[in-house]
Parts: sequence; C-alpha cells; structure tokens
Amino acid sequence: QLETVIEKLKPVFENDNIKKIAHNAKFDMLLLKRYGIEVSSLFFDTMIAGYILDSTQGIKMDTMSTKYLYYQPIPISDLIGIKGERSMKEVDLDIVSEYSCEDLILLYNFLMYYFLNLKKKVYIHSQKLMISL
Repeated sequence: QLETVIEKLKPVFENDNIKKIAHNAKFDMLLLKRYGIEVSSLFFDTMIAGYILDSTQGIKMDTMSTKYLYYQPIPISDLIGIKGERSMKEVDLDIVSEYSCEDLILLYNFLMYYFLNLKKKVYIHSQKLMISL
C-alpha cells in the first residue's frame, strides 16, 4: 500500500512544472526523501513567511491559524496524543483525511494572507528606504 502511494505521489513532487507550497517544507522534503522522493520547484513556505512577518510569534500551524485566520484547527495531539503516543498509521483513515484536508485549506489561506502582507511589508520598507536616501 505504501508503494502505491509513493508511486502516485512521486511524479507530482518531482515535476518541475508543478509549484509546491508547504508549511515547514524542510521537514516535508526530508521525510519524502526517505522514501526516494526528491521535491522540486518549491514555491513558498508559509512557516518562513510567518517568521518574516513576525519573528516573535509561534510558527506552528495551529498558532498561526488562530492568530491570522481566527480559526482553531484540529490539534495533531487529537490524532497522535500529546507526546506522540500513537503513529499516524494507527489513526482511522477518515480522521487523518479530515485533518489533512484541513491542513491544505489552511495552507492555501496562509499563502493568500502572506502574499498580501509580505507585499505590504516590502512596500513599507521600500518607502522608508526611499525617504532615507
């Protein structure tokens, strides 16, 4: 079953024409590499964008979701326990599916939020630079 998943996902992750968006891309890319998948065309990492916007905040998806999207997502601890007592493999597929879909929706919303706000931040900093020149 794992081989089937890898067989289906590998061409997508390795396709240069498909832009990838992630939250904590380094973690995801290292995990996929363990299964022989080399991610190409990483386009945006919402964790890095969140840090750039506010380096004093937490960078976990739950924290950022509550702060910026005013939404409390399903905590990972609901699935695997507070200290990872269970593996994701042990969690019911319907629950994992719901959690994963929610993560993707949050990722898209973060992307939109950060594009707008990073653009504002760059504009403000460029204006300050122009004034100081």
